[in-house]
Amino acid sequence: VTFYSATSGLHAAVYASGVGHGDEVITSPFTMSATSSSILMSNATPIFCDIEDETFGINPDLVEPLITPRTKAILTVNIFGHGSSLTKLRAIADKYNLLLIEDSAQAPLVYYQNKLCGHYGDIGVFSLNYHKAIQTGEGGFAISSNENFVDRMRFLRNHGEVVIGPANRLDLGDIVGYNYRMTEVEAAIGNCQLDKLQTLNEKRQSLAN
Repeated sequence: VTFYSATSGLHAAVYASGVGHGDEVITSPFTMSATSSSILMSNATPIFCDIEDETFGINPDLVEPLITPRTKAILTVNIFGHGSSLTKLRAIADKYNLLLIEDSAQAPLVYYQNKLCGHYGDIGVFSLNYHKAIQTGEGGFAISSNENFVDRMRFLRNHGEVVIGPANRLDLGDIVGYNYRMTEVEAAIGNCQLDKLQTLNEKRQSLAN
């Protein structure tokens, strides 16, 4: 699902997953403000968990003491071109029946162990801002295998309405939406940029090594 920014994509992801008033979301303090803002914009409370020394992502050993009856999700950040401890965070989320959302703005097409960043979570969000690995000037997108989350994100980005024909489903409700759409020109640029992503990542990894 495309958006005009990863910030709007994060807000849509948090909202679409059902996080709302009174809920808590465990997240990282070591990231850009949009990560925690997306939680606040959904009328929920960000609960900060300290980070690991090597990945700079949420330290999974510190997550469980922060879980309360109000905890609805974990919003982790895959920062500096690699994943946080995603297998451990996924296991914690499953153990406590929490959602896992990945802010992968800085980790597109990057593997953590044997799976791509953004695929461990219920929703993964990526950035296409001008200083990211690939860019469309401004832009972002989210991925999910949950059809309800995908449709809710599509509704949210387009004033609460999507003209897609009959849904034949009962799990969709009316929502207040925004104008979070990506332009067609940005989408066309993004398609071209995706073809370059592997090469650009390999260059960055070579420089880092």
